[in-house]
Amino acid sequence: MEHVRSYYAASANPAPRRAPLEGEATADVCVIGGGIAGCSTALHLAERGYRVVLLEGKRIAWGASGRSGGQAIFGFAAGQDKLEAQVGKETARRMFDVSVEALDLLKDRVARHSIDCDLNWGQLHVAIKPRHETELKAWREELAERYGYDSLRWLARDELRQLLDTERYLGGLYDSRSGHLHPLHYTLGLARAAESPGAPSTKQRNPQAQPREPSSCNRHGAGAAKKSRLLQPKWKSRAKLRARIRQLEL
Repeated sequence: MEHVRSYYAASANPAPRRAPLEGEATADVCVIGGGIAGCSTALHLAERGYRVVLLEGKRIAWGASGRSGGQAIFGFAAGQDKLEAQVGKETARRMFDVSVEALDLLKDRVARHSIDCDLNWGQLHVAIKPRHETELKAWREELAERYGYDSLRWLARDELRQLLDTERYLGGLYDSRSGHLHPLHYTLGLARAAESPGAPSTKQRNPQAQPREPSSCNRHGAGAAKKSRLLQPKWKSRAKLRARIRQLEL
């Protein structure tokens, strides 16, 4: 199965086709899903000495992981004020810190595994109206004072013109720690890193098969993956996310 038509698929480097799982494969952990979360999880576990098998129903990075906007930006789309209202200030701060740590992990992964994913650092929030300028400057101060995030710098119109050849914007909030990448290349790069010596194996499972609840043996078409743990990286509720954050603190 080919990747869904997109700019990223059209500009992607050749990716190996992985044969469906045949017979049995034994591992400490079986990861279901070959997106960014699945490939990153498998790589993390392998680096810690676990035997890992990753099963994917279509192709590595077939879904949103291979055709997203490719933005690597701190924080969450909802904004910290909304997160604080939903989960409280303490948990919202921990979630923010996790998002920043993810950028550092991304930078390390790309460098350590030589992942060619067109990673470029630098991101802008621009102001069209005076109100936007006031809000963005206040946001920068809030993030510095309450979250310790000091990577933001205000660019006045003249300085911004050196980056964007337009008179439309009054200024912009530049973040040197965020950026953009080719998401398909990045996910394929994670899979390649996971297949390096000492890392887990990745296999494609039968497209018609669906993962079942954990048991001693999960069958997928002609193959079966025996494991002690089953991981399907997906957060379905805020309660589960809060529980996971608490686990990471232990």
